[in-house]
Amino acid sequence: MARSLRSQEMPLESAGHVDVEDPQAVLAEAAQKGWLDTARAMLAKGASPDVGAMPPLCLAAEQGHLQLVWCLVDASADKELADVHFRRTPLLWAAHQQHGELLRFLLDVGCSADPVDRDGRSALSFAAEAGHFAMDARHMEMD
Repeated sequence: MARSLRSQEMPLESAGHVDVEDPQAVLAEAAQKGWLDTARAMLAKGASPDVGAMPPLCLAAEQGHLQLVWCLVDASADKELADVHFRRTPLLWAAHQQHGELLRFLLDVGCSADPVDRDGRSALSFAAEAGHFAMDARHMEMD
């Protein structure tokens, strides 16, 4: 019988050995809840970091899980892939949720600051709205 992931993260030593029917769904839950070891195990089982209406990288960025975002980027997740509903990239989710350290990390690994969500809002507009006007010029170049 597979262990439930709802209450707590599966320990690393058992995560890779559990019989999971849907590694993709478990990866999405791990991304949302910040379960780094479980996410690594699901990626090792073949789950894609680029599948779903709300891709795992967007879920992790929305929740501010920096280490998990790093793990997914390291697993070659598409850093520009937006969710289906809001059309926000991981960078837009980090900006929307005011996760400054995560925002800087995503910019440092090459995420574009240009995309806008379905409402036409950019990372810069989210930062300005939140009162964060001191954006690093090397990251937010304006044409």
